[in-house]
Amino acid sequence: MRLPPRKRNDFNQFLESIRIPTDTSISDFALLGYSRATLPGDNFSILHPFEHVNEPFEFVTEINFLDHNGYAIDDIKIGNEISFQYGLDSIEVKYNRHTIGYIKKVYTSLFNRIKDTNIKGVIEKK
Repeated sequence: MRLPPRKRNDFNQFLESIRIPTDTSISDFALLGYSRATLPGDNFSILHPFEHVNEPFEFVTEINFLDHNGYAIDDIKIGNEISFQYGLDSIEVKYNRHTIGYIKKVYTSLFNRIKDTNIKGVIEKK
């Protein structure tokens, strides 16, 4: 199973990295869903298709090419809002009117489908 052992010293850090309070009682199956089977330090994940999901919902994802965009990552502040520029083939992530990266291509159709709803983006961690 793609979950770290609960007895690991850094298990609470793993929970915090996926926004789950450390005192939460959660099954391995639910934890697998919340973490999308992503382990700390790897890029593997199970992708949710969001085909039958009603708004509002939360969605956490990485920003691709964040470190290749010429924008200083140190200038990006946790908690600040981001915006999106929608295209047929890509979704740009904007911060202070600068492109800082892109949403994973597999989520392009999701973002284009919900772009007219109240989408709010926030930097959670870097």
